[in-house]
Amino acid sequence: MSNFYNFLEEISEYSNVKKSLDKTGKVSVFGCVDGAKSHLINSLCQSLDCRLIVTEDEVRANKLVQEYRNFDKNTFYFPPKDFYFLVQIFMETYYLKSECVHSKFF
Repeated sequence: MSNFYNFLEEISEYSNVKKSLDKTGKVSVFGCVDGAKSHLINSLCQSLDCRLIVTEDEVRANKLVQEYRNFDKNTFYFPPKDFYFLVQIFMETYYLKSECVHSKFF
């Protein structure tokens, strides 16, 4: 599959995005046509264990999930309400853990 993406390495914009992703672990890409998004994500994130892809609406998210499953079967869709719920649980858990650590020291 890597031969399929070799031509991307020659494009300076792709190289800049790849360097930014390697350096910071996150990147935003705008202006990519819908049909190429799953290919671009797969080529950029081959060395990463986990990817979080955020779209502007549920229709585009579902379409991208269906396309990306061709590359990775472990692709999941989280509706916005579920995502916000999970973030809230994470924040509350983190807050409780930090309070426990804080109380142990004082």
